[in-house]
Amino acid sequence: MRQTLFFIFACLAIIYTPACVQQPDQVKTITGELDSTFVDAIRRNANAGNDIVISSYGGDPAIGQEAALLVGSYPAKVSIGELCLSSCAEFILPTKAQLNFVGRPLIGFHGNDQIAVWLAEYYQWHTPVCGSERAQSQRTRFEELGWNVDFWKDVARRLLIISARDSGEYNCTSVVVSYDIAMWFPTSDQLQLYLNFSPRASICADDENCWRSRMSSVISPGSGFMVGDDIFLMSVDNKIVPLARAQFQRNYISP
Repeated sequence: MRQTLFFIFACLAIIYTPACVQQPDQVKTITGELDSTFVDAIRRNANAGNDIVISSYGGDPAIGQEAALLVGSYPAKVSIGELCLSSCAEFILPTKAQLNFVGRPLIGFHGNDQIAVWLAEYYQWHTPVCGSERAQSQRTRFEELGWNVDFWKDVARRLLIISARDSGEYNCTSVVVSYDIAMWFPTSDQLQLYLNFSPRASICADDENCWRSRMSSVISPGSGFMVGDDIFLMSVDNKIVPLARAQFQRNYISP
């Protein structure tokens, strides 16, 4: 279940698909990894004044931040589709006070820049942390929306952090973290309680049939994940196995 994530590239054990644009009726749907192709699709549709639906597994946080800037000033209607994970949840979700939801989106959070900054302080690493400017930008954006700026702590506690190290690959501190939980999928009640964000419609984590039908496409075999407050394992044959908290006996690092 141990998961290693690199904050520079926001790598996660998730299946990615190339960004594509579907054109059902008058709404354009942009799906796939948050990469330059995805950003270009947002920009093209903004110039055309099209309504868009975004559905993404996430990607590079720098690209996620760029996409969020475009969505924040988007001239037409923006909705979140079936998936909003990783950088999508971190950056695109907080771009507007209220985004429309369609298709009961599965919203998922994992390691992020704010966790990396905190871990660097915890281990007393003194060089600048890669992504620290993005972390501060996120705090500012959350404050503007009236969201809980310390939501990252709730995420960190649920990921069950085992350890962290500096990869030493960059001039800044590149924090590499090992987790027992790959991703947390909060319910709409938890988004309200911990993030102070009220979804305008129900989300996939509220319905067990919904999240079970989608989980094998976003979580790799052998990975632990959390839905609401319940922990599960995606087995090697893609079966979802409930796990008891008593099975986790490590001395985890927690803010």
